[in-house]
Amino acid sequence: MEINKIALIFLGLSHPIRLQVFNLLVHSGVNGLRPQELLEKIEIPHATLSFHLKQLQISDLVWVERKGTRLFYHCKSSTLNNIYFELLKLSENIASLNKAIITKPRIKVKPHLPVENFKEPTSQE
Repeated sequence: MEINKIALIFLGLSHPIRLQVFNLLVHSGVNGLRPQELLEKIEIPHATLSFHLKQLQISDLVWVERKGTRLFYHCKSSTLNNIYFELLKLSENIASLNKAIITKPRIKVKPHLPVENFKEPTSQE
């Protein structure tokens, strides 16, 4: 997956309302949700919901199904799977880099003073 596509997906999820809408769509399963159902679950203005749904579509995270006069929004599972595998690759790269890090310190550090050596300040005022 190309880097611009990944950035667009993360941009789509970078707003709390979009993340909340996307989460609801993921949990709606194959049935999807109508905008009215989303508005009942997240109390935001209709225009705000329309804007965020459009941004999720642009990010390729959501697709729309028309049934008669009704619209149903669905999570696009292929995009979700692709971004999951990209994150998995990044995680594997980080793990391999962590194995290359030297775990033993090169200098010896003197131990700190034990706690009992510290005296409580007394106020003589």
